[in-house]
Amino acid sequence: MAGVVGYSDRINHAFAFAAKHHDTQVRKGTALPYLTHPANVAIILTRYGRDENTVLAGILRDVVADSVRDGQTREDLEERIGAKFGQDVLATVLAVTVRNIDDAGVEMASDERKDDLIARLAAASEASRWLCAAHTLHNTSAILADLKRTTFADSVWSRFSRGAEPTAHWYRRVYDRLSETGFDAPIMAELRSAVERLEQSPGRGAAAVPLVTGLALVLCAALSLAVASASGAQTPAPKSKAADFSGVWTLNLAKSDFGGQPVPRNDTSKIVRKGAVYQVNQTGDFGESRGGIQHTSYQWPATDGEATTPLQQGAELHVKVTMKGDTSQFTTEFTYQGQTILKQSGRDYLSAGGTMLTRETDLRQMQGGDGEPVHMVLVYNRQ
Repeated sequence: MAGVVGYSDRINHAFAFAAKHHDTQVRKGTALPYLTHPANVAIILTRYGRDENTVLAGILRDVVADSVRDGQTREDLEERIGAKFGQDVLATVLAVTVRNIDDAGVEMASDERKDDLIARLAAASEASRWLCAAHTLHNTSAILADLKRTTFADSVWSRFSRGAEPTAHWYRRVYDRLSETGFDAPIMAELRSAVERLEQSPGRGAAAVPLVTGLALVLCAALSLAVASASGAQTPAPKSKAADFSGVWTLNLAKSDFGGQPVPRNDTSKIVRKGAVYQVNQTGDFGESRGGIQHTSYQWPATDGEATTPLQQGAELHVKVTMKGDTSQFTTEFTYQGQTILKQSGRDYLSAGGTMLTRETDLRQMQGGDGEPVHMVLVYNRQ
């Protein structure tokens, strides 16, 4: 179209500024770079025809939010962000940013901060309400998309410290408050639909079986209820020469690819070979919202063979291993109360010097029908 200019140096500058700020951050419970969120908010605002200042506010929203949370004053932000991108842009963001201290200078508790934000929406500008709606729309839509990709709803809801019900309720409060202020922009129809679908989504109010990733050398995305019993029923197998995976291994988060699944904070396993099986004692920290620190013991075939391990609450793990030279090829089937929940296939192999253990695996969730497999590459360093 004549007169349309697609490039904006201000937007380019804002993305560069946000990328530097969010450099080491990821989306909650995933391996996605955090910058994907402000980028999506900016796209949403652009699709709804918002002006450049509002789009800039969408890009910079979480830079400002992080800065406020870390104690930066308005004067700090005016110098750092307002001077670069415009005081109007900064004001648009601050009007819908959770703050630590109220107008009287009193520090607020977590719930009070949210109540304060809801109250301040009444005085927020049109641009600020657009920003709030776009931010909320991307968050709710991203949750819905992740729920659609999994049959284990708690693997998504467990990313949030308060769980499913309070999270969905918060987004309902934001939508309702925006509506109460008279904000009836076109985006509200899409936001209402997303909030309603979130309220009807699986895992809310029910005890779902949580999915966690990074359980060393066994269930790359196994159920956190799977604290194995001290021994498993073993199928006798002939001895064969194979790589020895014994040792203490620590998950290398930087080199691992979790396929978009929740990322543990850390994971360490002590693996001891006992005849035809490995005894694995694993400790993983999955964050308070996903079970905290977990200690797991289980067995895994060290040679060609099969193993069946009974787990808590009627769950069971069946593993079949075939050695191909120095590579351990495996398939696993995880059942819960007689139903197959997960199937996994892949291979484990050591680096040339034996200091790095790599697991390549495809995980398929079976509950509710076969889904697309999740491909992961988990890398462990020998201590």
